[in-house]
Amino acid sequence: MRVLSMESSRAFGLCVLESLVQEMDRRGALFKKAGVSDLAHWREHTGETLARIVVIIDEFQVLLVGQDRFSREAAERLDDITRRGRSFGLHLVLSTQTLKNTNINDSTLSNIAIRIGLQMDESDCAKFFHRDNLAASSLKKVGEAYYNTGQGRSEDNVRFQVAFLDRNKEIPGRVEQLRRRGQALDNRHISKPKNRTWKRGSTNCFDLSKRVRRTLRTANCLMC
Repeated sequence: MRVLSMESSRAFGLCVLESLVQEMDRRGALFKKAGVSDLAHWREHTGETLARIVVIIDEFQVLLVGQDRFSREAAERLDDITRRGRSFGLHLVLSTQTLKNTNINDSTLSNIAIRIGLQMDESDCAKFFHRDNLAASSLKKVGEAYYNTGQGRSEDNVRFQVAFLDRNKEIPGRVEQLRRRGQALDNRHISKPKNRTWKRGSTNCFDLSKRVRRTLRTANCLMC
């Protein structure tokens, strides 16, 4: 894991995207030499390890505001990464409060299969999910959200409740739990927490996290 920056300039953000494109090109040359087209076949063919890269960009819309050089180039790099990155083991988790007034390409959105959205207005719903999927605009309860793996189509909406954690009392302990669970996942020994009752047909945070991990292997994620 590498923490790049908490508050960076747009120029720095663009440099990060450019470095990811360079990494895709580097891996592309390796795959071509090995006669394979994606990361899974690379590992199978060569027996070598090449790590997946998950890039989390909070408030990514800052890179795409306006019509200047930075926004145009950032939009081009994002489009390239969402289109080619999955085959090379590069995945994006993009987070934003709104997509209004952003210079994001339709092709970029079409390559982001997973959408997770809290309550938002109809105009953001239309852009974030789909023009015919305005369900998130009717959410009322704090922390309610929709999880969607169908590029925003309404028939793929899964409604769920986001958990609230007290910053001082609960977060340190939860972080430690996630760290241990991550280690267990690496060792393929992860299991559901004990002494919990899971209702049939319900969607809980643990089941949802498994869906996200599984789907991220072949997709990008957009959160609002």
